Amino acid sequence: MQFEYLAPKLHVFPCNVGWQNFQVGCYRLNSDNLDWSSAHKMCQKMEANLVSIHTLPELEFITKHMKKDIEELWIGLHDTAMQMNFEWTDHTPVIFTYWHPFEPNNFRNVNEDCVTIWGPVSIYAYKYIGLSKVWAQYVFFNSTFFSKPHNH
Repeated sequence: MQFEYLAPKLHVFPCNVGWQNFQVGCYRLNSDNLDWSSAHKMCQKMEANLVSIHTLPELEFITKHMKKDIEELWIGLHDTAMQMNFEWTDHTPVIFTYWHPFEPNNFRNVNEDCVTIWGPVSIYAYKYIGLSKVWAQYVFFNSTFFSKPHNH
């Protein structure tokens, strides 16, 4: 068995009504105030994920087109399995972060396990899992992170 590389397609992926297309996925802001775990579960029920951010242009898109004037929103970055070992809920690699200079910090010795983006430039902040925030979700269409079996 060999694996073949799936090259990225150069067309725009269609998004359902209420979702916004950017690069290889569809994004949506959900204005329900939920704690991080509930937001994550709601995304899974919709066959989506809390948003994962892999590049500065992606963060800028989310800030400009989704977050807009919202002060803070949940994203899919977390360290619920092991403190300070951050991972995305969609299991893509953590290759980009945009932490506030004093984050992550477990403020006041409270285990903070989840991440928000906040402020006008959407820097990352480490937060207690039980807080209620609005959240961003996305559906990922990029096939370049995966390979499929190719039989000869």
